[in-house]
Amino acid sequence: MTDDTATAPQSTLRQNNTTKPKHRGLNRWSGASLALLLAVLGLAAGRLGLLWPDFDVFTQLTAQFIMALAAFALALFVPRQKTLTGIVLLILMAVAYGMWPHYVSARPEVVAATPPGTRAVKIASFNTWRDNRSLAALEAEINRLDADVLVLTEFSRHRKDMAERLRARYPYQFNCHSLLICSLMIVSRTPLADTAISPDLGGNFYIRARLGRDMGNVTVFAVHTLRFPHSRMQFVQAAALRKDVAATAAPVLVMGDFNATPFSRLISAFQQETGLARLTSLPSWPAGLGLPQIAIDHIFASPSLKPLSAERIGDNAGSDHYPVSMTLAVPVP
Repeated sequence: MTDDTATAPQSTLRQNNTTKPKHRGLNRWSGASLALLLAVLGLAAGRLGLLWPDFDVFTQLTAQFIMALAAFALALFVPRQKTLTGIVLLILMAVAYGMWPHYVSARPEVVAATPPGTRAVKIASFNTWRDNRSLAALEAEINRLDADVLVLTEFSRHRKDMAERLRARYPYQFNCHSLLICSLMIVSRTPLADTAISPDLGGNFYIRARLGRDMGNVTVFAVHTLRFPHSRMQFVQAAALRKDVAATAAPVLVMGDFNATPFSRLISAFQQETGLARLTSLPSWPAGLGLPQIAIDHIFASPSLKPLSAERIGDNAGSDHYPVSMTLAVPVP
């Protein structure tokens, strides 16, 4: 009896020792596999935006879902610490992605020669953020951008003193500050005509103005659409914008914060129905950690307006967005 009782625990111990490695091996796979599955589901959810507008918000993280898919797929080939490896790879990819716009913008700007019959016009779009308290830095960055035409979003009536100081560089300005909730502004070195404000569809989401003959009679739209969780109204605004842009005589420039990425249904529908080319793809938000991840600030232009330089981001100057800018060749009579 003593021998039997002595051997039983040893037998049980051997059985436990043989099963534990299998359990540990399953755990090594489970975390990375789950993350991989979530990345696939995130990409699939974004595609559902084609059916339901609320799902279009997932397309804002398309780049991050792709990075997660790649990171955890690679991690599955690592013999140990698969989940940790996937997390580290994902962080490294996200950091590299956030550094990319800074890298391309740090190089000296190269502006191609202006073709005959055109004029080089520098344009910029900047969501200045309504809660920005770094107003001196903001004003300095607006001046440093030195654009011929600049669209400012979340630039409220409370900054009228700054707007007046900017008249030294931008004597021609149009805004919608007369309305209760509207913080859009177009500033220009040359006169503005045929100004208009959008209808109130969950808010006034665009203003427009036409530049003069010496600037090619370009009509500029300054845009700031709603964002999630107001996706359905955002799509209503986008549909009205598409209709108004399509009805405007070319050439047309549309700039601003669309709260939608190039992967979204909203942006693809805008391009298809207006015939405008999207000239931007750099991540511009969020600026908090200095590593923007999402491209929601866009410039669209008629085909006759040709880029002379690559897009760039500037200094966020206290905003949660980075400004985007570039130079175009504008046909002039």
